[in-house]
Amino acid sequence: MVAMGLLSFIILGLVLMFVQTQRAFKTSMTQKDVLERGRVVTDMIARELAEITPSDTAYTTNFYAELSAKPTYQALPGMPNGYRTNYLQRFFFLNRLNQDWLGIGYQVVPDSPGAGVGTLYRYIADARSSEVRLLSATFQRALAFGDVTNAIADGIVDLRLRAFDPSGWAITPYWPTNSAMETNTTRYWNLNAPDQVDSYYRSNAVPASLQLEVGILEPGALAEYRALSDAGPAAQGQFLTNHASQVHLFRERIPIRDVDPTAFQ
Repeated sequence: MVAMGLLSFIILGLVLMFVQTQRAFKTSMTQKDVLERGRVVTDMIARELAEITPSDTAYTTNFYAELSAKPTYQALPGMPNGYRTNYLQRFFFLNRLNQDWLGIGYQVVPDSPGAGVGTLYRYIADARSSEVRLLSATFQRALAFGDVTNAIADGIVDLRLRAFDPSGWAITPYWPTNSAMETNTTRYWNLNAPDQVDSYYRSNAVPASLQLEVGILEPGALAEYRALSDAGPAAQGQFLTNHASQVHLFRERIPIRDVDPTAFQ
């Protein structure tokens, strides 16, 4: 009896150890998948943003970033009054390829109206120099008609760009760089997010650098979030609020190679 009791105790311990090991393995595999996906998405966007090129053409948008949905908030574990704000922006910019111009845009399309989670889509179009001014309007039209169909990643809860001048100062409506920058740039606070700046750059103006931030929800949490679709937006929002620990954030500071110094003098 004593031997059987000891053997049962040992087997129970081994089973518990196996369960814990399996759980740790699944967790590490999930994190590995999310980290790989996040790096791929971040690196791809960062490479394209680094190639932003000013058109030097009047009334032509070189770059813009604006809030595309109301921000969402997630409670931080261990901080009763702490929370993180997630932003979803759409942004557009110009790249130049030989004699052609490329208009590239990104937007997160929510899983449902008002949802804080969605799929990241990429848009690209080309034009000759004589038609470069039309590229930003073409992107807006594609968004309006649902023609942006190149899905990059799902489970995106945060997509944000912050612009900086050559001295490293964040560009805000209340920090005018100079008259040239004021002439070719429009920027203002977004009413839905007091600390968020929507900005538009034209002619010879582009930011000196950008900070890219991407937040991705773990696949398991994303599946649970989508399973709550029948319960309504309130239930999904509450779920997202309580799962900040399952969101992985990726940040990268990106210097713009073709920045025009005269825009900051």
